[in-house]
Amino acid sequence: MQASEFVATASAAYPLHPVTLIAFPFVFRRFAQNERSLFSYLSSLEPYGFQEYIKTHALTGNKPPWIRLGDLFDYFTRSMGAGFYRHPHALRWMEAADILERKDSLSPLQRDVVKTVGILNALGEFCHLKATKDVVSLAVSDTLKPNAELHAALTSHINASIITFRKFNKTYRIWEGRDVDIEERIAAINAFLKTVCEEREDHYPPYAMSVTVFTESSDECSVARWITQGKECWEAAEAQESLACYRRA
Repeated sequence: MQASEFVATASAAYPLHPVTLIAFPFVFRRFAQNERSLFSYLSSLEPYGFQEYIKTHALTGNKPPWIRLGDLFDYFTRSMGAGFYRHPHALRWMEAADILERKDSLSPLQRDVVKTVGILNALGEFCHLKATKDVVSLAVSDTLKPNAELHAALTSHINASIITFRKFNKTYRIWEGRDVDIEERIAAINAFLKTVCEEREDHYPPYAMSVTVFTESSDECSVARWITQGKECWEAAEAQESLACYRRA
């Protein structure tokens, strides 16, 4: 779709926010039971539904309201109820709902951030929309970059372990409640690889590899032992020349 076509479609779809409009078919396809759920949202007077929204909001003025991802979050959370706990793809959604239920002191903006990140996380690979800074900012505050207020809300959530920011793909994610510091583990692996390269004899070319590590242990001694074992495996494989395919010519 050309940009001009999307602008025309988004204008005709008001009060659906442009980000909501993009996510709309993916959300209903992934989480609704059938096509009737979509028509029910659009035509019925259910709480948080489309008809209730246009009846309870003045769709005029200098800053007209939008149906945002947070509104879809509220609609599905209420309409699906306990059924969401049985849905195979709703884990992230329910984690966000649980946070909102437990932390009733959050501001409206902070709650909107949790809902937006939660629904984008729940869509996962099913939708091309990801919970990046740009997408979250546009969905919540209509700006391509977080303004001061939104930046403060995001920072507050990270500090409170409500959300995390994953550097490898630059996305926000609802906190899973684990005590494993992934960034710390990656730093340890990088230090290990640097040590291995520094200890190699000069006549060996450097390695060109990518390493991904998964470990549930949070005990420092266990991590140190794991690194030692990893180094021994690396050196043994090197002695057998089984890593030769990773060496640069």
